[in-house]
Amino acid sequence: MAKPEIVVTVPIYAPVLAELGREFTVHKLWTARDPDVFMQEMSRRVRGAVTTGLLGFSHSRFAALPKLEIVACFGTPQGTVDLEVARERGVVVTNTPDLITETVADLAKLRDELGSCGVLYISSHGTISNELNVGAAGTHITTEIEVPSDPTARDQLSSSLFSSLGGDGKAAVGMTTHKGKSYFTLSPFFFAKADYPNTFVYADACNSADTNGGTATTLNEIVQAKGAGGFFGWKGPISTKVSNPAADQIFSAMAPKVASNSSVTLSINPPAPGPGQSYVVTATLSPAAAGVEMQLSVRGTDGFTRDQTLTTNAAGQVTFTSIPGGASGVTDKVTVSAGGAQDSNAAGNAINNDPTLSKVYKLPWSPADGSLSQFDKFTRSNDYNLACNNANVVKTETIVKF
Repeated sequence: MAKPEIVVTVPIYAPVLAELGREFTVHKLWTARDPDVFMQEMSRRVRGAVTTGLLGFSHSRFAALPKLEIVACFGTPQGTVDLEVARERGVVVTNTPDLITETVADLAKLRDELGSCGVLYISSHGTISNELNVGAAGTHITTEIEVPSDPTARDQLSSSLFSSLGGDGKAAVGMTTHKGKSYFTLSPFFFAKADYPNTFVYADACNSADTNGGTATTLNEIVQAKGAGGFFGWKGPISTKVSNPAADQIFSAMAPKVASNSSVTLSINPPAPGPGQSYVVTATLSPAAAGVEMQLSVRGTDGFTRDQTLTTNAAGQVTFTSIPGGASGVTDKVTVSAGGAQDSNAAGNAINNDPTLSKVYKLPWSPADGSLSQFDKFTRSNDYNLACNNANVVKTETIVKF
């Protein structure tokens, strides 16, 4: 039995189009050289049509399809579907009234959950754009929310978007054009609404760290001011042939390593410091492994504290900064832990030191876009969330008496 035939007027979400193809014979109107001739050729066979709220379905389209039974519309038609003709002919018209609401709600949910991300990875197009209210320039992240060309639909979507983001919603968004279409963007003000306590932020988007000659607010400024532990971004345009392998290196550097930390031993020099005499702590990891973090904690009975984090050398050793001695009768509790959180330099160095990124992925036709010269990072904290260089944490301690 032959499948029912339908016409799809514009490109739609690929998985949906594929699903329609399993149930129907699909005619893609946007592929036709002459859409009117195309419609005439299939006019006696097509029983259904798929369109969007922006494009709609005109009187002439209804007239061209005498066997039409249903028009399925993605989005809500804003006067773009001839409903009078549909009623006269008994054609069913469907729509998705909650599509805009759900899209906007997702954006509001993102804003509300930013502060709970230990690692925030943003992968999108980036651009220098302006906030819609005051026009302040900044590095914006492009969303997939398309700006309708129809004024009524655009006003409806904009109003919903601003409302969901609060009274200052216009400051949180901007607009940009990509491949002939306009999209809403997220401004630095949007990201400034959250705190990023020791969060690791990687904005894998063009211009995400671009100051535009000092005139634009950057994402790294915002997240750093709000407590982020580390930020990686791009100071200009970047090719995916560089950014994709760079992302692989970043997340490989953050992943728990498989080194087996069985024990840590401490040595104190001098072994028995006298009152007021400084001492030096050396920690040795067994089996020896380079690049494993050692965290020193010193707590004295006189209230003295010292915390320091260093990375082991090839011998698996770390020598910490000299500790000042306490008065007679004071004791220091010295604790060293191996493994755990690493600082953001580790991920940055993994990229900068990887020869494949400077050789294999350099694009000869666009050097500025094809090297790590656009890579930008800062380090603020040594213990950003959810990033560790060894899942196996071991600890040892000793007491120093003066």
